[in-house]
Amino acid sequence: MAGVGDREDVPEPQPPNGAITVLYFASGRELAGVASEQLPLAGTGASVPEVLAVLTARHPALARIAPSCMLAVNMQMVAASGIGADGAAVLVRPGDEVALIPPVSGG
Repeated sequence: MAGVGDREDVPEPQPPNGAITVLYFASGRELAGVASEQLPLAGTGASVPEVLAVLTARHPALARIAPSCMLAVNMQMVAASGIGADGAAVLVRPGDEVALIPPVSGG
């Protein structure tokens, strides 16, 4: 029997056709003014730097932190340069999820 809070029967929301989901965390969320949004993506895909350019055009305050952010495309870490952990360039495609992760410090 499923307990309260189980999400097995709740489908994950999907972006509209031709769109990506962008998630903002920490100071990125504050600077963008939203926690997440759906963005249209023209064609078959865009590079990570192209996506970052769109995000900073939509939310100019993000330009302060964008160069030092990490990103995750479909939960795989990618540098702002668009290079993934395997050393290959990452292409963001319609339906993908992009998370903007600003630098954090701890104590």
